[in-house]
Amino acid sequence: MTPAQQRYAQLYQSWYERVQAYEQQIAVGDPSASFPDASQMWQAYYEAYPQAAALPHHGPTANGGAGLPGARAALPQAVAASGDPKLYYEPVPPSNWKPDGADDFLNLYRRAYCARADAAWPPIWACVAYLLSQYATGMPFWLLVVVLLLAFVGGMYVSSVHLAGLNVKSLQTSRTLCSFIATLEVIYLFAFWGWVLPSWHSCLTWQGILTAASIMALPPLHLASALTDPGYVQPPPQESAGTKLKGGPGEDPEDEEAVPLRRSVVTESDSLKHATRSTGNGYAALGMFSSAATNSQHEHQQQPRLSPHACLTCRLERPLRSKHCQFCNKCVRRFDHHCPAVMNCVGEGNHRQFTAYIFCMVLAQACSVATGLSYLLQLYHEEAMAPIWGHPVVEEARVVELAHAIGHASVHHRTLLLLIILQVPLVLAGAFLASRSLMCILCNLTTNEWYNRHRYVYLNHEAVGYCNRFDRGAAHNCIQFWVLPSEDTWHEFELGDREMIEKRTNMLSLWSPGIFLRAIDVFKARQKAWAQRREDERIVKALEKSGQPLQPAQRASLARHTSSNEA
Repeated sequence: MTPAQQRYAQLYQSWYERVQAYEQQIAVGDPSASFPDASQMWQAYYEAYPQAAALPHHGPTANGGAGLPGARAALPQAVAASGDPKLYYEPVPPSNWKPDGADDFLNLYRRAYCARADAAWPPIWACVAYLLSQYATGMPFWLLVVVLLLAFVGGMYVSSVHLAGLNVKSLQTSRTLCSFIATLEVIYLFAFWGWVLPSWHSCLTWQGILTAASIMALPPLHLASALTDPGYVQPPPQESAGTKLKGGPGEDPEDEEAVPLRRSVVTESDSLKHATRSTGNGYAALGMFSSAATNSQHEHQQQPRLSPHACLTCRLERPLRSKHCQFCNKCVRRFDHHCPAVMNCVGEGNHRQFTAYIFCMVLAQACSVATGLSYLLQLYHEEAMAPIWGHPVVEEARVVELAHAIGHASVHHRTLLLLIILQVPLVLAGAFLASRSLMCILCNLTTNEWYNRHRYVYLNHEAVGYCNRFDRGAAHNCIQFWVLPSEDTWHEFELGDREMIEKRTNMLSLWSPGIFLRAIDVFKARQKAWAQRREDERIVKALEKSGQPLQPAQRASLARHTSSNEA
């Protein structure tokens, strides 16, 4: 920097401080405030940057004495006339700012360049695994597996916590799992389509065709589940400009004072209509409507108030079976769960795509393991033994032969063996997810309702406990899920409730796995009552042993538990 430029930087800093003081005087209404003189600063500017002095309409007296604002307004035309685009930018005085310490300096770069590091780690790990399996031939195979496992776990923690900046409690929002699954889908697609299946002797059998089709269908189904709107509850058009919601990913605010002013408005007449739709086990039994609504039909008919169906967090009108997702910070219709594997909620809009993806994933995993083992056996016969073509295989020796083939592959085909071993724990996890999804479909439940059915009033009956008014049998539930999904959950609940009242029953169909859920709930309730009774008996014996009289409240509790167990 030349001395002229240093002098200009000092004058510019001094003038800028006087401008800030002038703005403070204007803010407090000081009548003696005057805009600071910039003539010396401009003179130093022309001395430091003589090429700017040749521009017309540029300087403190440009545009009729408009000063700096006028020069800035006329500068584009002047630059266009001169043909030098570099002169468009005004010189900025140098700054001595620097981070307070090395940690702040590294955090700046981390926030700027490492925000997606958790998504980049699985592809990097896959490349390292391939290189080690191909070129680290001196390393034992078991040691290779241990090293890769520890590297994946350690790299996932470093990339998610230290680079991406996620908290340990918010690791569910990490992109690592989604990126890992997508990486495996691409790897298996190229490995089986380009390597295993063309050389496999059973390529054109039903197993080969099923393996190829299931692996090919995984990426589009994954994208459909991740990119499809799960059914977010949208605000009314007239309330689209609401206040920004308080709360972010990983938070579930429920404080009444912390929620925004955006409210779902309902009139007293609407509340009265909802409250009087049904009787018996209907809305009145749910306890969702105040009894005062029936007495206020002649008072303030159009007085707006908070709807009884509104979400406590975002204050939006939401249908039955919906839930507020703490990660997306939105209400989702027919909420199932938030899946980190697709980085999206699973709800009414993408539930079918996600279920098809889960079933296809389990099928692809099982087929890839079976096909891979069969291909390893084929390679073992071709490379280490006589060819298998035309020779019968003794069934008793199949397990031993497969063990020899795996040992042969641990030395000569380590990459393929790694792909097979990687799928073994994944196929177990996928089988669990698929079985849970199948049970939810057969019972007409979501995953959220499956685990929290005791908390939802609309899934319970005051006399028998679990009571699903949406469950009309396994066959009907499957057709409704895949072909004719319901759009009005309140209407569907009302129809089921009225049908139960008319038939004097608490189950719409006995041909449903929901009967086992009720049996499980009844067994748990009785087990809890038995445990309470044993505890009461223990207390009675302890009191009798100490010579203290039994209190009336303890006698009543013991009698109540005894009668409930007998019932």
